[in-house]
Amino acid sequence: MFSDEACCLDCRYPLKGLPESRCPECGRAFDPSDPETFRSSDGPSFWQSWGRPPGRTHAALALLTTAAVVYGTSAPWPSLSSAPVLACFLLLTPIIWLCLLIDWGLRLYACSTASSAARDVRPRWAPRGVWLLAPICIVAIVAAVGTSWPLRVRFAISRPALERAAAEALAGRNPAGDRWIGLYYVERIEAPGNTAFWFRTGDGFIDPVGFEYDLSSAGPRGRGLRLTTHWRVAEW
Repeated sequence: MFSDEACCLDCRYPLKGLPESRCPECGRAFDPSDPETFRSSDGPSFWQSWGRPPGRTHAALALLTTAAVVYGTSAPWPSLSSAPVLACFLLLTPIIWLCLLIDWGLRLYACSTASSAARDVRPRWAPRGVWLLAPICIVAIVAAVGTSWPLRVRFAISRPALERAAAEALAGRNPAGDRWIGLYYVERIEAPGNTAFWFRTGDGFIDPVGFEYDLSSAGPRGRGLRLTTHWRVAEW
């Protein structure tokens, strides 16, 4: 059963004659009496290779896409002018996650149908909760898109600086040029009225986007996420 051609499921390292039942190359454990835990010339290999927890690439893509979504939803809209790479990456996120979920589902099914010895072969780097990474990332992404909490948190931190900039503009001390105000890179501050200010943070797919600050009692009018009484996300 354990032939001379037996090799590791992950890295194909030869396993014959090793002092312990663990691959010295990648650290994956195997059971010489269980053909599901190693690769051989006379046994199945494709499905066996799925019977393991998600690897580094899976984890890295899950964390990277989640971080990109959280950061992207913390702005009025991912700016095509100042952050084209992020905007394009966010467009690819659904495709990436479709592949990740297929990978996660196949591995989970393969592990559930494998023997107990074959299931106990997680890489040394992987914590026992590695299976929870994808569901946690999905919940974080859905919450970020559905509730806009990254935008509200980032805006709450930046609000004092934005309001100071508006006061300076009202006093005629509005410096020209783009600059960081709080945690937002503001390309331009415009004052279309005596009580209204537009903080342009970038360009959306069609129109400029940013924040509108209206000091009138009614606050800003128009469509867009209302952040406070006097602030809203705007697209002009």
